Amino acid sequence: MTATADTTAASISAFASQSLSGARQWTLQLLDDLRDAPLATPCEGGGNHAVWVAGHLAYSQSVLLDCFILGKPNRLEKWKTMFDAGTQPTGEEGFYPPLDDLIGAYNVLVDETLDHIDKLEAADFDRPSHAPEEASGMFGTVGMCLSAAAAHAYFHTGQLADARRALGRAPLMM
Repeated sequence: MTATADTTAASISAFASQSLSGARQWTLQLLDDLRDAPLATPCEGGGNHAVWVAGHLAYSQSVLLDCFILGKPNRLEKWKTMFDAGTQPTGEEGFYPPLDDLIGAYNVLVDETLDHIDKLEAADFDRPSHAPEEASGMFGTVGMCLSAAAAHAYFHTGQLADARRALGRAPLMM
């Protein structure tokens, strides 16, 4: 690898790592603040509460890393009916695994994703993913999957922030 290729790979890796790390930091701070009200919804009509968001992010991170990037089965398949895209959150106590378990799974998957990013060369970000053809517009390459992972977490932080506001809490300054 040339010095320019090394620099390019390092820049791409740093950007991908920082994006995902930053998204996780925001997510975890909001989840931590909602521990006393984990089923609080972001609006009067319901919405995605902290428990669902934590589980959905963990499940989805496994889809992105395990399935789409590595071509392996989703290690959290048992959570599919609770947390897959399109599932609807319930406020039923005891329906979901404990919040700490969900956050722990999310952290493990983000850590493994960050470790994987560190091993990539610049060309690896353009390598085709294992995503289904119909999802290739958003997840067609390894780099697209990594970009989606960070964007996805940031998207759901908005729902967590709204749940906090519904509880009458002031915005967190991070």
